[in-house]
Amino acid sequence: MQAVQYMGHGANTGGLQAHSIGDEYPLITHMRGEFWRILDSRTGNVHELEYEHASDAHADAREFKRRFVGQRIGRRGSFTSNSKEW
Repeated sequence: MQAVQYMGHGANTGGLQAHSIGDEYPLITHMRGEFWRILDSRTGNVHELEYEHASDAHADAREFKRRFVGQRIGRRGSFTSNSKEW
């Protein structure tokens, strides 16, 4: 088995690996364990849903960005406008 090689930003920092930032920013899709998840870069909280395919996570992240304007992912894993839950 070959060792994993990390390249690009964060390669030597132990930062977030296997992630993608695109049209859905400030939401970020990333692999956690065996599943893709949606991270809110403003709060550091992760949405409760898990995805087997990155394309599904990206599609939901783009829809979430459109639908939940002014809200962020809270500690409970869902969108909220209550800043105390961020």
